[in-house]
Amino acid sequence: MGEHITDAVVVGHVDVGDSDRVIRLLTPRAGRVSVMARRARSSPGLGALLDVGNIVEVVWRSGRSDLGTWRDGKPLLIPNRARNDLDRIAALAYGCEVVGALAPEGGEAEKLFALLCSWVEALEEGTHVGSALRVALEAKALTFAGLYPTLDRCVRCGETVTAPCRMSLEHGGPAHLRCADGEDWSAELAPAVEVLRRTPLRAIADAEEAASLPTWALSSLVAWHATRPLRSRTLLEQLEDGG
Repeated sequence: MGEHITDAVVVGHVDVGDSDRVIRLLTPRAGRVSVMARRARSSPGLGALLDVGNIVEVVWRSGRSDLGTWRDGKPLLIPNRARNDLDRIAALAYGCEVVGALAPEGGEAEKLFALLCSWVEALEEGTHVGSALRVALEAKALTFAGLYPTLDRCVRCGETVTAPCRMSLEHGGPAHLRCADGEDWSAELAPAVEVLRRTPLRAIADAEEAASLPTWALSSLVAWHATRPLRSRTLLEQLEDGG
């Protein structure tokens, strides 16, 4: 219990009653935390500060329950470009959901926090939004959460993965068809995904591997580990498909 001051990224919220809002924050040292912001919806200034994707300095108080209480805050980075372009709006929401879903509650998450800050900054600076950038985010987020699969070996038999194969969600990695069912996956994608995993987000558009990577297998793996669908994926998927 006590008062805490920390940088945070707003990764979600839930409306409560007529004017209150529970804010989900990603912090570097406490992971994902939830705080009650009284009158957030009736206060235009506070409501704007707590939009998803904002990077803020927050003062919050923890108590006996898992729900903290918002005390004060100030903006560090309020996205503008990422809220005036549909592709970036979708990408901003998706990044917050993916990284937030993989972050622990009440545990250290410095690498995931830094990744999400880089994601927000890259979108704001004009980094090209496309499937390569998305796959890079998914791969990095799974890595920092300790969940990234070995892509060149079958997760079931341990042999080198060859076509045809699938991404087995249940077993957390690629598998031969004879070994497990799963999402569509191509063994030929593994080298490009590995390069993107190691490439800074701002440099993705300049990478040779920044060609179209239509796979959503890593996204499905994130959702499986989060034990729920990623709601923000629908719009992003439509935009990548040209809808």
